[in-house]
Order: sequence, then structure tokens, then C-alpha cells
Amino acid sequence: SSSSSSSSCGMADAPPTVEQPQPQVDQQQVSQAQAFQRHLAKHGKHMAALLPLASMAMVGGGAEEMYGTLAKCLDVYSVLLTVRVLLTWFRNINWNSEPFTTLRLFTDPFLSMFRGIIPPIGGIDLSIMIGFFLLSFVSKMLKRMSFGMSPI
Repeated sequence: SSSSSSSSCGMADAPPTVEQPQPQVDQQQVSQAQAFQRHLAKHGKHMAALLPLASMAMVGGGAEEMYGTLAKCLDVYSVLLTVRVLLTWFRNINWNSEPFTTLRLFTDPFLSMFRGIIPPIGGIDLSIMIGFFLLSFVSKMLKRMSFGMSPI
């Protein structure tokens, strides 16, 4: 009679309970993940330039494809540099307004590396041409490598 009363309550038919182990939380990993999230929130917009390379790596692109993509990126950057240099001839541009601020953000660090190497001639700083030649050389080298040829 005691077995019928326990089975009517469902106690006898219930499977034995097994305690599940709780996953261990590594506080160092949590703090690293939080730091990475803060970094992305602060600098995420600049990482968008790397998306073509990241997507290529995800689909298993070869080195030749990567060289070709980098060469195309340098070609686009060269156009941005050209626009930036040509716009300096217009004195009425407010460089503190958009899109000029963003253009300066991307181009001025590269251009400032070469400014002043050659003394200005007639008020024109020709040392920036060194930067253009260097950029063109690296782009052509990457294009050759994208076709499986020797870079030089």
C-alpha cells in the first residue's frame, strides 16, 4: 500500500536528479572581453577599413587575393591623398567641418611624415611627392605579387 501511495505522488517514477556542474567564470577573460568591447566602442569605426581583409580571411582567400586587395586599398588611399592635396589650394575650406575633418583624419598622418623633407619651392611643398612615389611603388609591388610574380 505504501508503494501505491508513493507512485500516485509521482515520487517513485521520477528519475534521479543529477546536479549539473556550474561553469567556472574566469575573471581575467571577462575583464579582457569588457576591455575589448570598450575598445570597439571607441575605435570601431576605424576598423571598418579592415573588413575586406577580414572577410577574405574568413572565406579562405589565398595570399594572391590578399595582395590584390591591399593594392586596391592603396589605390583608393592614393585617390584620397590626391583629393586632400588638391583641396589645400582652396583657402576658403573649413577643415573643421565634415567631410574635411574625416579626410584629414585619414590622410594627414601619412602626409606629415614627408612634409618638409624638400624645402618648398614657390610656396609648394614638393616633399609630399616622395610619399606618392612610395605609395605607388608599394601598390605596384603588391599587384605583381597578386599575379604570382616576383615583387621586383
